[in-house]
Amino acid sequence: MSIALSQIFMTALQGDLQWHDAWRQCARKRLAASAHDRQLLALSGTVHVGQD
Repeated sequence: MSIALSQIFMTALQGDLQWHDAWRQCARKRLAASAHDRQLLALSGTVHVGQD
């Protein structure tokens, strides 16, 4: 897994901006979905926000 992550960062550093932007958009969508799921869980009372 760490090898894949280092390849992601190396690709970004090498100036593959289009690929890097696509990866960033994907990461942003995943973060937004994660935050939304956490908010729903907090509203249902099954999880405390900020205490993973």
